[in-house]
Amino acid sequence: VISGQAFEHIEFFWLTMAEMTRVLRKDGLMCIIAPNGFDEHRYPVDCYRFFTDGMVALARYVNLELIHAHTNSAPADDSTGWYSETRADAFLIAKKPYHGETQLVNVSNYKCVPAEQETLRSGLVPYSSKKGLFKWLATKISKMV
Repeated sequence: VISGQAFEHIEFFWLTMAEMTRVLRKDGLMCIIAPNGFDEHRYPVDCYRFFTDGMVALARYVNLELIHAHTNSAPADDSTGWYSETRADAFLIAKKPYHGETQLVNVSNYKCVPAEQETLRSGLVPYSSKKGLFKWLATKISKMV
């Protein structure tokens, strides 16, 4: 199941997440891409922005196995075109490890434990780590011009 650039427009996105999980077969994969940045763009509404922890929470809500999650990240090289200060996305790839109906998290005994984002990024480097590189490059380029 793939959803790209839709969750920000869904008032109750957690219900959509549960339905997407329901139709997923056992060991099936889900990929969600939703904005972290961007200006308001109502169609018909614009309700939310997402971060890596939000993507992790979505997977946990429906008991999916986390495979990959990141926000505004890129390969470790100097791929500056992958990043954006205002138009970034959050990504989730998760697997359904069970058959049948969606299994919602048991909130009566749930404990929030932050995910290891470095591991979930699968080697990608977040924009926040690259800001220094961008400033250095900008300075070098401006001196060359």
